[in-house]
Amino acid sequence: MRSDHPFVEFSTMYNAVQQEMLLHAVDYDVSIDGEVGETSGVRVQVALPPGKRAADVRYSGDLRSFRNVPAETASIDGRTVVTVELDSLGIYSLVRIQLE
Repeated sequence: MRSDHPFVEFSTMYNAVQQEMLLHAVDYDVSIDGEVGETSGVRVQVALPPGKRAADVRYSGDLRSFRNVPAETASIDGRTVVTVELDSLGIYSLVRIQLE
């Protein structure tokens, strides 16, 4: 997994039964006074499990509602990699990647 933003930390979870990957994003761009910085335009690359491809990619920056987001797919070093750009992050955001 790769990202171009220094204050956003990512982790993934894979559910083989539901054929879904979750990409958790935590934005640590918060001042000591609790002021949250505006984070947008964050690109992240995620390697998919072997033999899988992304059928649908949805994003939520507020965990209330998900919307489809465009995703680029490429093969890098023999792995299928999906690149997603997140336009606006909350402190905690979530990407759902439906696999097939």
